[in-house]
Amino acid sequence: MGYLLVFLGMFGVIVGLVLLVIGLIKKKKMKGGFVLGISIVAFIIGFIIVPTNSTESTNNSKDKEKVGTAAKPKEETPEDNTEKNMKNVATVTPDEFKQIEKGMSYDQVKKILGGKAKNEKKNQFDEKLVSLDFDGESGVDKDSSMTIIFNDGKVDIIMERGLITKKEEFTKEEKEKIEENISQIKSRVSTDEVEKIITDKLGKNNNMKKKVIEKIEATDSNLNITLNASENFTVDMTKRNMWMDSIKILEPLSKTNNIKQVNFNWQLPLVDKFGNEKDAEVMKFSIDKSTLDKINWDKFLTENFPDVVNNYKEHPALNQK
Repeated sequence: MGYLLVFLGMFGVIVGLVLLVIGLIKKKKMKGGFVLGISIVAFIIGFIIVPTNSTESTNNSKDKEKVGTAAKPKEETPEDNTEKNMKNVATVTPDEFKQIEKGMSYDQVKKILGGKAKNEKKNQFDEKLVSLDFDGESGVDKDSSMTIIFNDGKVDIIMERGLITKKEEFTKEEKEKIEENISQIKSRVSTDEVEKIITDKLGKNNNMKKKVIEKIEATDSNLNITLNASENFTVDMTKRNMWMDSIKILEPLSKTNNIKQVNFNWQLPLVDKFGNEKDAEVMKFSIDKSTLDKINWDKFLTENFPDVVNNYKEHPALNQK
């Protein structure tokens, strides 16, 4: 508003002066003095108002800055983050301890306990082995605790001290038992790794659209594999094909240090005397790590396979001509 009055005042002054000059030249009364007077008054009022508006604008700007400063959230400090992390560390009660079972995942354990472990350590020799330590709460001893050992992401060993049993020093026999359990876990073959090797070499399904892998079991350092074989044009070619597929699998398995012995079972659908078809074991054998280490895979002949493996047996159906 102030700027408008100043502008109109200046414009009016110019118009007033022009009218006065014309009136003097023509010697007539032109109301130039009246216009000039009103314009000067308007100019003065506008000039007074302008600084006021400017001041208000500045004040409004400052107020906005204050509001913006007040609305800006407080940044988290490292101390705040530490406090949050401490709150996420879980303790374990006797009831919670009883809910934890072998084979559970880390997420399942965390859901039961409501937070993470106090300490987490990876085994320096095997990264699949991870031990988690938790402080106890409301146990039979004041300073109770629990340790869980995960193997390949699953609970394998659960130990407690002072939660549900009185805390005592481990005896020599108990310490040896714990070390034996850990040693067995370290030597156990990963079935996921074996499944990947078989799938990479033979695919997921055989030529009869059945899953190649029927069953894989790892017991300590022994590996038990049951597979569904593919049929070929002749019985002899089908049998030979099983030998070749076994070699494809055994070569990469021979490079796995945790394996002591591999036991193979091959299945094929057979028809009994009543005309019923069902999967039956048609070939089985075993081979130990020392034998696997002797084989030169680049020059190994398929025909020698039955003579190299141990306890080789085949179903009479594979001897039909």
